[in-house]
Amino acid sequence: MAPTIADIQAARERLAGVARETPLYPTETFSRLSGRSVFLKAENLQRTGSFKIRGAYNTIATLGEDERRAGVVAASAGNHGQAVAWAAREAGILATIFMREFSTSLFLYTPRSEPIGPLLYHLWIDGQHGRMAALGVVVSLTSVLLVAAAGRITRTPLAR
Repeated sequence: MAPTIADIQAARERLAGVARETPLYPTETFSRLSGRSVFLKAENLQRTGSFKIRGAYNTIATLGEDERRAGVVAASAGNHGQAVAWAAREAGILATIFMREFSTSLFLYTPRSEPIGPLLYHLWIDGQHGRMAALGVVVSLTSVLLVAAAGRITRTPLAR
């Protein structure tokens, strides 16, 4: 199911004051190659270093009380896992992040420094979805709430 304009607008409201308004920078190389003006959105300036904070926060902000008590679960050793851990901390709920055994040290140690600290499992992600679902609400990379939050990026007006 694809997000609607209403989903994108609701995400925009939930993200107000949370996701940073990041600048657009013109790129000479891509503009020249495409024959059009191309701009890059500096989402690396978000609190967790990527646009993934938008979807993670938007999803967690919609959880009911029972879901919040259960906590959230994500499978990622990258930006998605970082964003889910951050958004869960901000919401005051537990996050369990599944990571591959040989994840880079940057992503293994950063979530542990969070005050509410997610539980960290060094497991292979393959075949773990059933176990993940038993531990809490799975924050999926393909959920409508996550995709709707990314839609906010496209609504940013171009600065001239």
